[in-house]
Amino acid sequence: MNATNASRSAIQEICKILGTMPDTALASAPIDKLALPEGLFDEKTPLHSGTVIDNILPIIVTKTENCDEYVIVDGCKRFLALKKNNAKECIGVVFSKVLDLKSIGLLRIALNTGRPLHIREKLLFFKWLLENYSGELGESLLAEAGLLSFELKPLSACDEDIIDAVAEDRINIRNAEDFSLLDKPDRKAFLEIFKDMKLSQQTQHEFLEWLPEIAFSRDVSVSDLLRSKEMTGTMNDATLNAPQKIEAVRDLLHSWKYPASSDALKSWKQTAAATSRAVVENEPSSQVVFMPSPAFEKNRLEIRISIGHARAAKEIFGRLSQIPQSTWAHLIYPVED
Repeated sequence: MNATNASRSAIQEICKILGTMPDTALASAPIDKLALPEGLFDEKTPLHSGTVIDNILPIIVTKTENCDEYVIVDGCKRFLALKKNNAKECIGVVFSKVLDLKSIGLLRIALNTGRPLHIREKLLFFKWLLENYSGELGESLLAEAGLLSFELKPLSACDEDIIDAVAEDRINIRNAEDFSLLDKPDRKAFLEIFKDMKLSQQTQHEFLEWLPEIAFSRDVSVSDLLRSKEMTGTMNDATLNAPQKIEAVRDLLHSWKYPASSDALKSWKQTAAATSRAVVENEPSSQVVFMPSPAFEKNRLEIRISIGHARAAKEIFGRLSQIPQSTWAHLIYPVED
């Protein structure tokens, strides 16, 4: 049977390129003669801290047709750090022949798969591979480089301000697509009001799902909601810490999204508190707590009773038996007919 190249793995493709690489040599390369690889480096990627180790590691470069100029294959951040420090030259591993752009790209990705990649690097490599490889081989290369299509494909279609927000860890990458559905002013308002909050991926998802629905139902913008008196009052409440503010915002949005449920819960809490006080009126060492099903989805009520002494049992259970049926009905399901 004749073998074909159609199903060769990513590592085989990388080795194929590496196996035909020309010789290399160490040389001193002038900083002003080095260029970043086109389409393979995002200058917004955070630079190295400029440690001694960073400064002594060589930069891998390839010659260009103009033999006194070079394109960087690996070491872009080290190059920019050296340039920032006004260095004139660097140590370079120089290929003896000119590499084509496809070889530079694949080799650059291969050299960087062994370390954690910044999201900007992941996105750039993802786009490059999609543009240069397709089908089974393309999928294999993406997997070899640890690039997850289900996360990076939606992000690749987003505006730059969304990519910035993900890169700055202000929007979870899995929420980028939902975030992109907001208008730009609404996105700006969302980032501004939650700038000091550490929203979980699930909480972000809920807020990004609920806010447009609430805004539509009220015929206002998401920005209007986020800058409303209720919202800013919650976020500026000095008595609340960050987790408490997040929970308070969630409760506020939930009450806006489900006003009937919110009203029912408010009424239920009043009834529950009054009933509980009446039951333990003569037994302050005891406690009765009523617990409804979440969002009153089920006609069910749980009661937690703490009794301080034996005599309290008769008193409390006796008072529970005297609660009117109408009160029990309201505690179980506080929705008026």
